[in-house]
Amino acid sequence: MSDYERGFTDALKLVVSELEDAENLEDARTRVKLLLSLALEHKMTELKRRLGYVAIKRS
Repeated sequence: MSDYERGFTDALKLVVSELEDAENLEDARTRVKLLLSLALEHKMTELKRRLGYVAIKRS
């Protein structure tokens, strides 16, 4: 699986997870909009944290 495919699959899993955790439709809409805004702003650190990636600092 390519990095693109893995990233796409991970992103969809994260969206599904957020939808499952939502209490109602408005909450679901807010959660998905937040994920989209993070992606559009290139907030990769936050997205990786939500996906469960471990951050490794290189020296």
